[in-house]
Amino acid sequence: MKRFIFLFLMFSFFSNAQKIIVYQINADWNKHHTLDLNLKNCKYILADIKQIAPQVKKNILSLPAILIYKDGRNRRQYMGGIDLKLEVTEKEIQQFINELKND
Repeated sequence: MKRFIFLFLMFSFFSNAQKIIVYQINADWNKHHTLDLNLKNCKYILADIKQIAPQVKKNILSLPAILIYKDGRNRRQYMGGIDLKLEVTEKEIQQFINELKND
């Protein structure tokens, strides 16, 4: 199962070059700090740090993390602070997605 998820994430990273993809990445030990997101105009992937592709993993400096890609390029990232919490709201993320879509 883990291999399938890894391959899916790797495939989705490369096959959706023209779409906006939002990854929310966290770990089991910190899952209580995962944001409950209902985003529009993007593909949203919630994953455990152990399950993500190396191409995505290299951009993560802290957990939880939200990485926003468009055209296969990392356009924005949000990382958890020292308290392992994200200081961004769903509204702020959606606003950035909407700007990317119109870009």
